[in-house]
Amino acid sequence: MSASVSTPLRTVGDRCPGAIRLHDAADGPLARIRVPGGLLRADAAAALATLATSVGDGQVHLTVRGNVELRGIRDPAGLFDGLLAAGLLPSSAHERARNIVASPLAGLDGEGHCGRVGFADMVGRLDAAICAAPGLVSLSGRFLFGLDDGRGDVLAQRPDLGVRLAGRRTARLLVDGAESETIVARSDVPGVLVAAALAFVDSAQVRDGGAWRVRDASSPGLIARLDAAARAAATTPVAAPTDSTDAPPTGAARPDHPVGLVARRPQSPDGAPGRAITVGAILPLATTDADTWRRLATHARRGDGLVRTTPWRGVLIGGLSDADAAAILRDLAEAGLVVDEADPVRRLTACTGLPGCARSLADVRARALASAGVGGRSYDDIPVDADLLAGRTVYWAGCERRCGHPGTPHVAHIATPDGFVTRENGMRTA
Repeated sequence: MSASVSTPLRTVGDRCPGAIRLHDAADGPLARIRVPGGLLRADAAAALATLATSVGDGQVHLTVRGNVELRGIRDPAGLFDGLLAAGLLPSSAHERARNIVASPLAGLDGEGHCGRVGFADMVGRLDAAICAAPGLVSLSGRFLFGLDDGRGDVLAQRPDLGVRLAGRRTARLLVDGAESETIVARSDVPGVLVAAALAFVDSAQVRDGGAWRVRDASSPGLIARLDAAARAAATTPVAAPTDSTDAPPTGAARPDHPVGLVARRPQSPDGAPGRAITVGAILPLATTDADTWRRLATHARRGDGLVRTTPWRGVLIGGLSDADAAAILRDLAEAGLVVDEADPVRRLTACTGLPGCARSLADVRARALASAGVGGRSYDDIPVDADLLAGRTVYWAGCERRCGHPGTPHVAHIATPDGFVTRENGMRTA
């Protein structure tokens, strides 16, 4: 059913936090710093660790879009200055609009339609195009752009607008997470997506209905207008894909974050050895202390210089030698990060809970860790979770809002005034 624009879809404005407009959480102001495409330079990652201790509570948190949150902000002006100096605020006016999720393993594993170079450049050009469009200042902080290298992992995030690479030269438009018939040249991707986003901002669904995302008002007419705006912005003629480079990619979408030694890029044609290893780790409950985050930045300098944050609340470090990869995995394990596929914490998630969230009815993070047999606290009513041991994703929520819940199938333990209820995917079961 299409949404009506005569009745407002939203009765309040978008309160999604940013790095400038902070959220007043129960444990103090919260800042959300956008990391377009999850591509965080090592020096910028180190700067975030410093800011976490100098103006925050000493912890670094990851979101389900691979962005970074700092909590308990004591000095908002100091945070702004530090982010600006680190290059993490290229446009203060657009900082909440820079929501870009990209395939984290693009160019690292030989899968998808992406070589070693080009994908990071596409992320950067899209980010720059967003910041250069005055009309996108009013874009909701919840609106999501997606760049999928062809393997399908970003499709699972259901981006409002995006592309899925169709070969070395072309990309297929995505609207509300679904593939369009529109195919554009890869060089046109930033301009095409910005044009479609401007059409969304200018639509009656946004002006009169208060829609934040395409799914809020995904009428056929709106989707057709966004598609038309994208086609009109394309400058390079593209024929229908016919050559072998436009065949479906061999890579498969990952349902969760890979850990350990996760990828080895194919050797160069001459067989010369290279720094081709990628390692992955998960932050337990998406959180780590500033010292560990700083270690990630140091390790990234031994590789290609990037800490890649992912939609699965983990990190990837690529461009490593075999020896460096092994040493880094040992160090991250000692720091308490998840680097073993058998670790049940790999599939454990939770919202903020008490004491950080005033809406929460329980300290769900402590209970979640107790359910995995870690965390230093025990609850008589929480045995080690059988679903975790069976390899299922388990999510703990402090209230029915279920903030940050997984987008994939999961078991949800939800706090209520009468105790916890367990539901499949957060929905009531019969």
